[in-house]
Amino acid sequence: MKGKIVRIISNLYTVDINSKKYDCRARGKFRKEEISPLVGDNVVVDIDNNYILDIEERKNELARPQIANVDYALIISSVKKPNLSLNLLDKQLAIIELNKIKPIIILTKLDLLNSKEKKEIKPIINYYKSIGYLVLKNTDKLKIKRLLKNKISVLTGQSGAGKSTLLNFLDKTLNLKTQEISKSLGRGIHTTRHVELFEINKCLIADTPGFSSLNFEGF
Repeated sequence: MKGKIVRIISNLYTVDINSKKYDCRARGKFRKEEISPLVGDNVVVDIDNNYILDIEERKNELARPQIANVDYALIISSVKKPNLSLNLLDKQLAIIELNKIKPIIILTKLDLLNSKEKKEIKPIINYYKSIGYLVLKNTDKLKIKRLLKNKISVLTGQSGAGKSTLLNFLDKTLNLKTQEISKSLGRGIHTTRHVELFEINKCLIADTPGFSSLNFEGF
């Protein structure tokens, strides 16, 4: 039967087949062929023995975070605590574009800005809009839901930028773990330990481990 990998923990692959979840192992041939199943992969499964038999051709994939067949990449960028890094944002946009995925910039923690900082952030927002990028606020709940309906999307950004918080905002029943920014490190504390697709409002969204740099291997 055919399904989609929605979670990977260690060497255990959770496959969704007609809304039913199966925990599967991958056949040894993938290791020999140096192929690693990814979250988002469409796969053929032997449900009697819980083995992934084949992986269908991918339309795209990311090396970090490791996910395939993505429609949208939501770049979650906090404007404060941690501060907005335009260098990181541009790197994220570059690798997402290279993978033929549509990026959407979502700004968080705008409520923490003072009046002067709000004026300073406006030209930055207008610049990215002027070169063709969609820029939203994390409070634009209905807009985000409409865009992502029937799509596979990935959330990416620095730790502490608000990825898990955004997922909780879109669906309160998820109740994903979040933490404050580390005062000693000046950045977020990792709370997500694996890549997983969550079904929210007829779409699949991946919450991924936070990172502060991107892997350009293969480009």
